[in-house]
Amino acid sequence: MRLLKSVPWVRLGPPLAFTLLYVGAAQAEVGGVPLHGFADVGAAHASGGDPNLLRGFSVGNIDIYLAPQLGELRSLIELVFEVDAEGGIATDLERVQIGLPTGDRSVLWMGRFHTPYGHWNTAFHHGAQLQTSINRPRFLDFEDKGGMLPSHAVGIWWTGNKPIANDRINYNLYLANGDHIATSTESKVLSFNAARDDDNGKLVGGSLAYQRSDVEIGVHAYHDIVETYLHGDKDTRINRNVVIMAGGFLNYETDKWDVAFEWYHFSNETQHIALGAPGAEGSHDSNLWFAQVGRHLESWTPFVRIEQARIDSDDTYFSSMDSGQPYVRKAAGLNYTWNAHTAFKMELSHTQEKPNDHLDTRVGINTQSAGANLSYWRLQLQAAVSF
Repeated sequence: MRLLKSVPWVRLGPPLAFTLLYVGAAQAEVGGVPLHGFADVGAAHASGGDPNLLRGFSVGNIDIYLAPQLGELRSLIELVFEVDAEGGIATDLERVQIGLPTGDRSVLWMGRFHTPYGHWNTAFHHGAQLQTSINRPRFLDFEDKGGMLPSHAVGIWWTGNKPIANDRINYNLYLANGDHIATSTESKVLSFNAARDDDNGKLVGGSLAYQRSDVEIGVHAYHDIVETYLHGDKDTRINRNVVIMAGGFLNYETDKWDVAFEWYHFSNETQHIALGAPGAEGSHDSNLWFAQVGRHLESWTPFVRIEQARIDSDDTYFSSMDSGQPYVRKAAGLNYTWNAHTAFKMELSHTQEKPNDHLDTRVGINTQSAGANLSYWRLQLQAAVSF
């Protein structure tokens, strides 16, 4: 895995999007702000049990990023063009952050950024060429792709490191808008409140890691208040959850090996639940984790990953999301690095999903079952470039 820091999304009109691209390109021509980016294309085939019915060829993302220097200030802008499930083009402003150095080794950022827990979420953003595998761990996917954690945040973030002899301590602290679960007739996904905070609850968290040479080991935690409202009716609250996450992570990178492990323990409290909605008030414990190992053989990197979500079925934080169900996924693949800017990948995965009651906001507050156990395979191919 290669390291690059990241950040969030909001819908943006095409005129403004192309204005940003034009300005960035024009400045690059006169030696101003360099224009960089990523692009990927792919193909997939899945067995009949796959709920997303992946079939045929697809266009991935075109990811544009700029990093203009504003005197002593730092900034980062990331703009993504992607194809949605219906084949339309969506424009997402993934990162907009301005940073003030607070020392030789620390920066205070403000804006939209990738929430700094674990290693994966800040190391790999929307540029597919960066990561060894094709897919992110499912529970760590982006919110609009079914992720169970707030992969993006809007607020302030203090990050830095402190040297200790030949080693160092890495730290992150952040305060951001709280999350809510956005419900509609089509989907129920976690929302990080990109435009404004919809209540007084804030996302507060941090991480602390010890790094020696090629090894980083650390702990992370955050506290959030997440509420769900009936679709189209912000006066009807379905549930209120105090979300507390604490866990740990390990990352090991050498010329030969690429190893990552991340663990997330949730100790959530459901404080309110509407009559007829699934779940139960009280405390609920859930555990999510993944482990991935890659072996570098010159230009080839075979890799394997296992991930699991062991979720309390009465936890309304998870049951209010479409993706919030227990599962186990095993994946194996091959990454061929053609050159420093191009990678070709193949990934085969097998997923087992367990049934779980979910919130149904299409016809009011009631329960729908996620159905029987699902077991399905996916074979995916990807060509990814950076520029």
